[in-house]
Amino acid sequence: MEYKKNIPNTIFTGLEYPEENLYDNGLPFNDAIANNIDDAKIRVLDKNMPAMILIDGVPGSGKTNLGVNALIYAQQKMIEWEYQYACGGNDFQEKLAISYEKKLHVIIYDELGDLNKRGALSTFNKVLIQTFETFRTYKILVIGILPRIDYLENSIFDLQLPRGLLHCTDKKQKSGYNDGKGYSLHRMNLIRERMEKLGKRKYQAYKQITPNFLFHSKVLPPNMDKKVTELATKYKKKVLSHGIMKAKGLLTYKDIKIKLGVSEDWVRRAVFTYKLKPEYIHKRKNYFSPDIISILEPQIKYKIRKGFMK
Repeated sequence: MEYKKNIPNTIFTGLEYPEENLYDNGLPFNDAIANNIDDAKIRVLDKNMPAMILIDGVPGSGKTNLGVNALIYAQQKMIEWEYQYACGGNDFQEKLAISYEKKLHVIIYDELGDLNKRGALSTFNKVLIQTFETFRTYKILVIGILPRIDYLENSIFDLQLPRGLLHCTDKKQKSGYNDGKGYSLHRMNLIRERMEKLGKRKYQAYKQITPNFLFHSKVLPPNMDKKVTELATKYKKKVLSHGIMKAKGLLTYKDIKIKLGVSEDWVRRAVFTYKLKPEYIHKRKNYFSPDIISILEPQIKYKIRKGFMK
């Protein structure tokens, strides 16, 4: 399949976008963004290669608005919210598989910087990299939204997965649009190098590297903006609740699994066998006291000694 650039597009008017949410080209952004999305689609669908379009910027700069509009343009139809908009790493992994089954070729991964501690990010990125290494079977364009590109580890860039960056610089809410800068993979790497030298002034790196192009992007219509806010708020509440439990030192099944070096299934069976009760249950998720490690660890050593575990 081939995609021709700069063909007049009527998808957004067909979706009854208000006139104030579109430019003269019939799109909610200028042609520079459209051309880069077209290039990414060719890479994914024609060349059978993985591709990510990254969108970053400070909170409130219009990143998610741009991401949703980019997805609609890329697939030439309305977003299927329940399958194509993922908030956080776990949601992304689940919806990526669903999108593949439903033959949807674009997905948004919002809050790509959710695991911003280097240890956790490294663990998740290993899974993400494995996903992309087999991405030719998925044929899905990922639109990743995060605060700053240096949240991603070097390995993501070493594999040349991000093909373009749309950096949102300012959201003019009253005017209904936001400005930004577009960067190629090469210039993204220059930005990352500059960030390492700037320390706490990392955002200055975007001003020090010349962009490949400038862009303007309209905000979403009110009904769609409300939908994004609802989904993002739901995710952030979940993260906050989980963070409070973590701050108390409580452990999930996954935490216990990692600390003991066993499978999660083994942990669940052990909890049932020894009738261990969670310290707290929040939204059907069990949180255990750290003492559970000292209870289960001797059982593992005993089973290994008896030859029940390897």
